[in-house]
Amino acid sequence: MFLRSVFFLLLLCCIAAPRVYALPNVVASIPPLHSLVQGVMQGVAKVELLIGAHQSPHDASLAPSTVRKVMAAELVVWIGPSLELPLARILKNAGDDGQMRVMELESIQRLESRPAGLFDENQEQHSHGEHSIDPHLWLSTANARAIVVAVRDWLLSADADNADRYRNNAGQMLQRIEYIHQQIKGQLDQKDAESYMVFHDAYQYFEQDFSIHPVAAVTLHPEHAPGAKRIHMLRQYIKQNNVHCIFSEPQFSAAVVGTIVEGSSVKHATLDPLGLSLQPGPDLWFDLMQQLATQLSDCLQSY
Repeated sequence: MFLRSVFFLLLLCCIAAPRVYALPNVVASIPPLHSLVQGVMQGVAKVELLIGAHQSPHDASLAPSTVRKVMAAELVVWIGPSLELPLARILKNAGDDGQMRVMELESIQRLESRPAGLFDENQEQHSHGEHSIDPHLWLSTANARAIVVAVRDWLLSADADNADRYRNNAGQMLQRIEYIHQQIKGQLDQKDAESYMVFHDAYQYFEQDFSIHPVAAVTLHPEHAPGAKRIHMLRQYIKQNNVHCIFSEPQFSAAVVGTIVEGSSVKHATLDPLGLSLQPGPDLWFDLMQQLATQLSDCLQSY
């Protein structure tokens, strides 16, 4: 009698207990990707950011705890080996099922990296192997939409219980992306499109979206400071052309840019393609795009 009573109580507990299931474990490599992914998962689960403030994805040092997060994740959203090299080493032997390489999404617009430090806005762009593709894909509003849709579709397949939330979140993100595209387009319209230099060639997706064109990049490789010969060449170029502004980046030393503009009237400002100074979360991508537009607009309006 006692055993039957215990069995009956256990049966009632099992029936009354709510169904418990694991939410998708998703991580993202850099702040702009993390923002877009978190936007789709907002209100459901937290997305872990792997490479955060003041770290360059090219050479970030990943802590053991970060490595464990990568290995435990069901989905790792990242650009690809040409950007996040330290992460590529960890994922080298991982299965493709647990990775979303944004570089390889069919819906992503890919632009070839520009080999020269002086840009020609009329040069043709082609899509070749990954090694020649500009990896700064998140700075295109069309690519941001493609990332949101790809993440939404993966989540719908992995977690049907929260399908309505993912659809609603993704729909709101897509509307916000279209809104900020139109807002920035108006903000940068009619600006002098050929009067500034960037620190390195990280912005051509943004440039194509909004029809602006820098004249040059200070360095061909962001990990390496330009040599004396290139600095001299850039100083001469500034004197001979209508260059208004040079932008440095927060994760690299601004001293070399100061050397280039020394003795000239060229304005020195900062562009941040990764949003390293911004608060991580679903708003970061939008804040990043607006910040780039404002920094460019302020520079171009000052002349």
